Amino acid sequence: MKWSDLQEYQRYTADLLNEVQTARRAGKTADAAAASIKTDKYKGYTSEGLKLAVQAIYDELSATPSR
Repeated sequence: MKWSDLQEYQRYTADLLNEVQTARRAGKTADAAAASIKTDKYKGYTSEGLKLAVQAIYDELSATPSR
């Protein structure tokens, strides 16, 4: 793994978190948010497991009082 790979992964996860937060504030369910998120900006990333990741973020945000 190269440093640039790690940097790209960090950008991907930051973008994913931002998109999920935006979807949640808009009142979307985790399933609707997952369906609306596109991973094609990041070459080689797929939507496999995206639904689980989005649900995990929703669960974490729900457990955090200040978000």
